[in-house]
Parts: sequence; C-alpha cells; structure tokens
Amino acid sequence: MSNFTDRLKAAIFSSDKWTGKDKVKHVVAGFVIGFSVTLMSDNETYGFSAGVAAAFGKEVYDFVTPGHMASSKDFLVTCAATALGCAIARNFTTNKQVIMGLIT
Repeated sequence: MSNFTDRLKAAIFSSDKWTGKDKVKHVVAGFVIGFSVTLMSDNETYGFSAGVAAAFGKEVYDFVTPGHMASSKDFLVTCAATALGCAIARNFTTNKQVIMGLIT
C-alpha cells in the first residue's frame, strides 16, 4: 500500500477518542459557523454548507500537513455541532423582527 492509502485509512478509521479537548474545539467551531452563517443569511442550507466545508477543509489540512492527523470523528463532531447551530439560529431567524426590535 502507498503512504497515501495508509494515511487515508488512518484518517477514516482513526483511533482518537470521541471525548477530549480537541472535540470541544470542533463543537465550538461548528456551532459558531452554523449559527452565525444561518443567522446572517436566513438560510440553514448556507449555514450547514459553510460548517461542513470548514470541517472538510480542516481535515484535508490535517491530512496533508506533517505532524497532523486527520480524523473522521473530528469531521463528524464538527458537522453535528454545525447542525445544532443551524437549528438554534433558525429559531432566531423565525423571530427576527422581534429580536431586531429589542436590539434597536
């Protein structure tokens, strides 16, 4: 097997744990991206797409950077947090007139 294939298998079947400091960072990043993009665009699809793109980009970066390890678990945690951020932002965008009235 090639080095590329070995590294890809390691990323997909990563042995990292579902818990830990790095997962908290992925949850925060995914939530903030999903929430903020959905809130600003009034479109959950844009928010979710932005979060998934960021998660994918981060794992590609980890894959090609020496000393970093890509993780399918990191990707999935970021995507799940993005979905949560989008769902909560949807609640805010539904009541946007009320919220904007409170701010101004």
